[in-house]
Amino acid sequence: MVASIHAAPAPAAAKVRGVAWAVPAPWHRVLWGAGAGAAATAAMSVAMSVVRRAGVVDKLAPRLVVESAMRRTAWSGSRAARPMTAIAHLGFGIGNGVVFGLVARRLPGPRLVKGLTFAAVVLLASYEGWVPAARMLAPLHRQRRDRIIELVAGHAVYGIVLGRLAG
Repeated sequence: MVASIHAAPAPAAAKVRGVAWAVPAPWHRVLWGAGAGAAATAAMSVAMSVVRRAGVVDKLAPRLVVESAMRRTAWSGSRAARPMTAIAHLGFGIGNGVVFGLVARRLPGPRLVKGLTFAAVVLLASYEGWVPAARMLAPLHRQRRDRIIELVAGHAVYGIVLGRLAG
């Protein structure tokens, strides 16, 4: 018996939203989701900054989470809170965008509903789940009304952009 020296045929280019990708599925969904997550996080950050500049809150929730984490480390008291918040928030948004990119096709409903539902799940899993479990902030249902407005508005923007781009 002779072993074949021919490689398997290359997979056909996948198409996402009419754009041909040279990488096989599901990697195109990973890349598309990462890009959508980055764009959605940028839009969310702008919306949350508008809320802060309007005087609704003094500090944004992602900053409070990072400062809480930094207090437990050698970074406590450093001036790195602002860049660390940007890096952590963008990384978290990209990571969730990847997850959304992988599951969006299987979710029912229009893109907008998919994005908003996913963002609501992220909000609740974070601010009713791991954030209070890590003792970084109180659970969402115990937050002040202004903090809830900030978080719901920001995550709604994230979900709208994410659903539009990767839904």
